[in-house]
Amino acid sequence: MTISNEDLLLELFIKGVFVEGESNIYLDLKRQNLQRYKRFDFYFNQYRYSTYMEEMGKTPYKLIQGKLYYYDELLQNIEIKRIEEIDWGSEKPWYIKKWNNLDNEPYELRLNPINICFNLRYITGEKGEFRGCAFCHRVYTHGRNMENRKIISVQEIFNDIFLQEGAEILKNIKKVLIMTGNMNSTKDVLHLCREIYTILENKNYNGVFSISTNQICTEESIKDLSSMDNTIFDYTLEVFDRRKCLMGEQKGYDMHKVIDTLTLARQYFKFIRITYVVGLDSYDSLEAGFTKLKNLGLIDDVVPLIFVPYTPEMKNLRNEDATEIDYYKKVRIFFQNNNLVPLKNGLTKNLFQEDKLNNNEMDGLLETRK
Repeated sequence: MTISNEDLLLELFIKGVFVEGESNIYLDLKRQNLQRYKRFDFYFNQYRYSTYMEEMGKTPYKLIQGKLYYYDELLQNIEIKRIEEIDWGSEKPWYIKKWNNLDNEPYELRLNPINICFNLRYITGEKGEFRGCAFCHRVYTHGRNMENRKIISVQEIFNDIFLQEGAEILKNIKKVLIMTGNMNSTKDVLHLCREIYTILENKNYNGVFSISTNQICTEESIKDLSSMDNTIFDYTLEVFDRRKCLMGEQKGYDMHKVIDTLTLARQYFKFIRITYVVGLDSYDSLEAGFTKLKNLGLIDDVVPLIFVPYTPEMKNLRNEDATEIDYYKKVRIFFQNNNLVPLKNGLTKNLFQEDKLNNNEMDGLLETRK
């Protein structure tokens, strides 16, 4: 039995992979009554991707002694290499995002000083079985004993960066992106941004500065953020439907407020980039939502991350049509036909194959601050 590279990658995201000789769940959870799937990181055609480990019999994919099998048949034409040591960037206060292929050239410094999420105060999910964003890849509710999430001062973070990477590292960084959990208030978010931006400014950093969030949504806060750097408004839309159910009372505000927020952002920022989780909405909702944003001129780029379940309960969040690869192919065609093929590369759960994108630039929206 054969399968194309394109279909194989999609199915690995959707159905996971069984690894011979290993349990597919972490055994060191702080709450032993819960289950959390192990992460499986791998190189495919020299680009890095990530999925989850599944039980035997629940996925057509098996990894046996480093070789990939599809329905028990060895895939001879597939270049796949497991990454044994996973770098848990989401648990660190900072990490440098590198070019997604094997060259590992740095391009983005990610900061995570508030290594917890205030959104966890909200109960989410169809049955109230989650807290915070139900689909979150950080899986805060299923913490492991080895995880060491701390809130670290911004100055401590930069001291560590310069100690490990050298005082001149910022000259090699094209973008500094805050990727922290939701904070208690918009005021707190802006205070954090200002503190980080001031340090960068004092170090003569001349790249792009941004934060990935949906907490900055008033004109005053959007204007304040743009005064630091008005290049990119990185907005975490995530989904169109079931927003409060999947994201919580505060973060999951309705689409009217989403459009109001992006309309304000358009006034103050050069570009709007939207992060979206593919597989949670119906195709019709996705098409209608993006068509509206496109027609209103409220989107310049999309980060289409395929939903990967990290717990058994998360599987129930996926739209029923999104259990098969035809759904994702249809979404791809829609993005291609509407000039929404992502400009940013280096995504480990990308709807598009990295080697099929324009990899001359890691991020088509980046430009040096004037």
